[in-house]
Amino acid sequence: MVALQAPVLLVVGLKLGCLNHARLTREAIGRSGLALAGWIGSEIEQKMPEIDENRRYLDILFGEPALGWLPYSTDRSADAQRLGSALPRLLQVHASL
Repeated sequence: MVALQAPVLLVVGLKLGCLNHARLTREAIGRSGLALAGWIGSEIEQKMPEIDENRRYLDILFGEPALGWLPYSTDRSADAQRLGSALPRLLQVHASL
């Protein structure tokens, strides 16, 4: 990414420790000189405790809401469809960078 100077789309896997991991990853992106294009939340645990509080904290941490949310699912084709529906918004964000 650094060699390409491409903006980074960060996917945050919602599980125990995700808040610290997201914060550290965001800091690393900034230190590398790259732009953060946006972020997506992915619920990777079926019943993560305090998920709504975590989502609100991530909105604050990144300074903007997620470009999309992937609810917990074992259906990979449904996940791909959800990501595909977020593509127009991702392209719009990329064009503004």
